[in-house]
Amino acid sequence: MAVTNLTPTTGAFFGLATGLVAPAWANFRAITEFKNLTVDGSTYEIVSRALNPSSGDYEYDHSCFIFDTSSITDATAATFKINCTSFTAGASAVLVRGDITLPFSSTHGLNRMFGWPTSATPFSLQSFLGNTGLLSFMLNAAGVSYINSNNSIQIYLIEGKQLSNLTAPTSGQNLRAQFNTTNLQLSVTTPDPPSDYMKISNGAIKILSGKVSL
Repeated sequence: MAVTNLTPTTGAFFGLATGLVAPAWANFRAITEFKNLTVDGSTYEIVSRALNPSSGDYEYDHSCFIFDTSSITDATAATFKINCTSFTAGASAVLVRGDITLPFSSTHGLNRMFGWPTSATPFSLQSFLGNTGLLSFMLNAAGVSYINSNNSIQIYLIEGKQLSNLTAPTSGQNLRAQFNTTNLQLSVTTPDPPSDYMKISNGAIKILSGKVSL
């Protein structure tokens, strides 16, 4: 098997904290404008946090990374790797499919996930964070298939509560993790290219007629 390590062509961190007239988490999750945007930064974050639930005041952040996969059509596996520098108890992370038309803007980037906010497409399992350092997220069949069928892949890294639960964070709940770009990559596994040579690990070849030329 061969492994190709891809680095992002671009990355963006999106952040939002606001109060709504109706304190509905589902409505908050559907907001498309954000207050903070950092493109191609060195620090990224995911957050699901309750600031003042009684007034519908929440914060959540997520990050998106875009990889050029135009040269890959036969991936058999892929792993997204990112360095975690800190996290709070109970925080989790999951990858989902992005649906952005570049460039990033104040109304294009936050929540631009395929099927969001009710049925986003996961590209990995949800992982609860227990260690800092380099984290690995194995892409599922949908993610690998997407790599093989498209010239690029958009991967959103989000806090797990944003995907798995329509219930708002409770008062004082702060689910958060921070990351940097150290060793940030998408490692894609493909079959070895065809070889002009035949390898025999044991046994023998018997020549019945003709000759062997070297």
